Amino acid sequence: MLPLLLLTLACAPKVIKYPGLETSSAPAAQQAPSPAPAPAAAPAPPVAAKPTPAPAPKPAATKPTPAPAPKAAVAKPAPKPAAKQAPKPAPKPAAKKKRPTREERVAARQDAREDRREARRDDRQDARQARRDERKGERRAARGRETDGERVAKAAAHYIGKTSLTCNGKNYRYDCSGFVNVSYARAGYDLGLLNTAALYDLAKEEDLYHRRRRPLVGDVVFFDNTYDRNGNGKLDDPLSHVAIVESIDDDGTITLIHKGSSKGVVRIVMNLEHPEEARSPEGKVWNSHLRGKSSKDPRGTEYLTGQLWVGNASFWSSSALVATDDDEK
Repeated sequence: MLPLLLLTLACAPKVIKYPGLETSSAPAAQQAPSPAPAPAAAPAPPVAAKPTPAPAPKPAATKPTPAPAPKAAVAKPAPKPAAKQAPKPAPKPAAKKKRPTREERVAARQDAREDRREARRDDRQDARQARRDERKGERRAARGRETDGERVAKAAAHYIGKTSLTCNGKNYRYDCSGFVNVSYARAGYDLGLLNTAALYDLAKEEDLYHRRRRPLVGDVVFFDNTYDRNGNGKLDDPLSHVAIVESIDDDGTITLIHKGSSKGVVRIVMNLEHPEEARSPEGKVWNSHLRGKSSKDPRGTEYLTGQLWVGNASFWSSSALVATDDDEK
């Protein structure tokens, strides 16, 4: 009995329940018995379960960065109040240009012509000066160590006792200014045959005038009121005489050479450190009498060289006055 029961159970159809699907097997109608039992049906493959989606990763928790602490504000000094500026004056209205008159135009043209003439004269003078400088350098080299002033003094001494003044075949006036001109000409300078007043103006113009109380050897010395030139009996005769410095002693006594009124070319002395004294306490002559005394002389008339002295001029120091070969002929 038992084996037959087991065989019956094995051949009965199995009912498989799927999730969500319910099947029921009704009691089978009575079937006719099969001649042979059918093979058992293969079980259906189980339905694969849907994969559960992986949960999204949570973002990593980040600590908030603390904000930087605000810097302490540096207190700036309060700006200085701007200085008040004075209001600018209102601009003056431009003056209308006045048309020049005919006379003004003529004068302007004359001035322009004169400027051109002066420019040409300056160019010629510069060219002559360059030639003179070149020749002067050659002469200095030939003369050796003798200074220009000493050469002038030596030339002046040449005419002591002479009754005429000549140089290079040219005659000069036999007076004080003629003596100065011929002495400088013999030393190689051209003073232009000027009189005493003109020599003074030339010294001023060439910036050669000075009032040192110890002039230099070769300097020209100027005097006032050495005689009553205009004959009016007053002391109003400026620049009436000139002389040349020959030497200077240690005590300030200056030996001069000049053309006097009656004795010709002679030596006299002057001491500008003692201009009011004719002699030193030891008896040395300090100042010669340059003006002759007269009963017609006004009150306050002075006679000594130191009293009548005006100033000096170093003409020998100017290369512009060096005579060229053409000047010497």
